[in-house]
Amino acid sequence: MAKKEKGNTEFTYNFAIVKIEIVGFELLPPPENGIDFDKLIHEVGFDHSLDMEEELFSVAPFVRILTPEKQIISRLMIACAFRIPGLKKQLANKQDSNEIPVQIIEIFASISISTLRGVLYSQLKGTFLHDAILPVVDPKRVVQASLGQTGE
Repeated sequence: MAKKEKGNTEFTYNFAIVKIEIVGFELLPPPENGIDFDKLIHEVGFDHSLDMEEELFSVAPFVRILTPEKQIISRLMIACAFRIPGLKKQLANKQDSNEIPVQIIEIFASISISTLRGVLYSQLKGTFLHDAILPVVDPKRVVQASLGQTGE
């Protein structure tokens, strides 16, 4: 995978997904007044970490499903680990060599959120939330919100 960063420098990142796991899942009883699937709220975010020695970048996306009254009825967090051979070498010339560029975080957040969608569907299959499919979200906005950034 190639990713051109702002400026004149281009980096090529090859990577492999080395781990996907469910960190936590909760399904609470349905509200007594029923569920309007068109009005469900899906709060999506993520945490991330970098293990420079192992050249591993981990993304832990999560979703909380809430009723319009803000009652949580389900939540899920997964972890996706990506091995990025040569990462240490490619980041060595950057000012903060322990920080992944935001553009790269966006790519891995996008992959991880898509994986989250599939795991959520699998976890909710056959339950009262079977039709509560995670909508398509803009990974850039999720990254900005999770990193505390404002839009451009």
